[in-house]
Amino acid sequence: MVSDMSEPAVVEWRAALGQSTSAQLRETQATLAASQADLTAMQQQRDEALAAQQRIGDRMTEDVTRIAEMRRDRDRIIADRDQARAEAREWRATAEQYLSQRDNALHDLAHAKFALSMAKTRVDHWKERAETALGRLNEKGTP
Repeated sequence: MVSDMSEPAVVEWRAALGQSTSAQLRETQATLAASQADLTAMQQQRDEALAAQQRIGDRMTEDVTRIAEMRRDRDRIIADRDQARAEAREWRATAEQYLSQRDNALHDLAHAKFALSMAKTRVDHWKERAETALGRLNEKGTP
């Protein structure tokens, strides 16, 4: 005698033994397939998140490298600026020294010009007196 597999007693007996009917097996397989699809989707999301995290890490590394280069450039510019300022101070000191020497030379030149003017005035005065004396001598000496 062959029993029908869908009889309630057989179904109950199979459930008690942990066996599933084909419908339960199909339901379990569908649940398993859905879980597998969820797992695959989650793995894909995880992979995308890891890839995004890697891109962010790469960008951060690039940013850190760029910032380090900018700092080196800034430090080089500061060093150049400081060197230019030091050179400017040296040039300023040299210029002030030359200006002081020029001022002293101009003062000496003005003093010499004044002395020359005074000497010329004295020469003109003595020349006049000599001409006057010569004129008197010439007048006395002519009969």
